[in-house]
Amino acid sequence: MLYQWHPGRGSECLDDLLGDFRGILQCDGYAAYGTHALKHSGIALAACWAHVRRKFYEALQTGQTLAAGPLKAIGGIYAIEKELRQSQAGPAERAAIRQRQTTPLIETLRTDLLLLRGHATLLPKSPLGRAIDYTLALWPKLEVFVQHGEVEIDNNGTETRSGRQQWERRTGSLSGEKTPESVARSSTP
Repeated sequence: MLYQWHPGRGSECLDDLLGDFRGILQCDGYAAYGTHALKHSGIALAACWAHVRRKFYEALQTGQTLAAGPLKAIGGIYAIEKELRQSQAGPAERAAIRQRQTTPLIETLRTDLLLLRGHATLLPKSPLGRAIDYTLALWPKLEVFVQHGEVEIDNNGTETRSGRQQWERRTGSLSGEKTPESVARSSTP
C-alpha cells in the first residue's frame, strides 16, 4: 500500500502515481478515477460499498425513512462478506459465494432503487435522491467485487490503514493548501 499526498486532486496525480498499472483499482466515486481509467486501457474500477452505505445512512438521519430499505439490503450484502471473512474463504470461494448469494441481493437493490427514484414524494436533490443517483451512477463498478474474489466490498480497510481519515480530520481535505510538513508541525505538542 502506498499513501501519497498531492497538492491537487486531478487525474494527473493518478497518472504520476499509477503509471502503467493495469488491473482492478478500488476507489470511491471521485471523478478523477474514471478520467484516469478512460485514458489508460486495462483498468477496471471497483467502487466502494461503504461510501454508498454512508449516503443512505445520512439520508435516513435527515428523516427520509425510505432510506431504510436500501440500508437493510446493503446490510444483507455485508452479512455475506462477514461470513466470508470469518470462514477465511479464498478468492475463488469468495467469488463463487458472491455470485450465488450476493448477486440476487444487488439485483433486487438496483430494481428497488430505480423504483424509489420514481417515487412521487422523492425530490432528486434530497439526500435520498442524491444517494440513489450516486449509487446508480456507480452501479457497474459496484458489481466488480462479485466477480473478483480478490477484491474487497469496500476500501475501508485501506483508508484506515493509510491514515486517510486521520489526514482529512487534521487538514480538512486530502489536498490543497496544507502540506504534510505543516500538518506535522501543527500536530507536534
